[in-house]
Amino acid sequence: MNFKHKFVFLLPGLIVLIGILIFPIIFTVRLSLSGWNSYNPGLDFVGIKNYIRLFTDDPRFWESFFRLSFLAITTVFLQYIIGIFFSPCCLERY
Repeated sequence: MNFKHKFVFLLPGLIVLIGILIFPIIFTVRLSLSGWNSYNPGLDFVGIKNYIRLFTDDPRFWESFFRLSFLAITTVFLQYIIGIFFSPCCLERY
């Protein structure tokens, strides 16, 4: 059996994959490397200047980063504790 058209069946899945995953990632990277404001609709390429400013000149970034890290660690820890506490309920014999 010679299936020369087998790759045609991959196209719908690849189109969905590109549309939902790959395109937004590429667009986000493009936006993060450009300067944009609502008054000027064009995208001006600024390179990594946005990241340098974020890590060096923005104290709100570090404050929000530490708050988010605390929230993530706390919620994961509590989920494990609650899961371990309620897991014997699932092991009940019938």
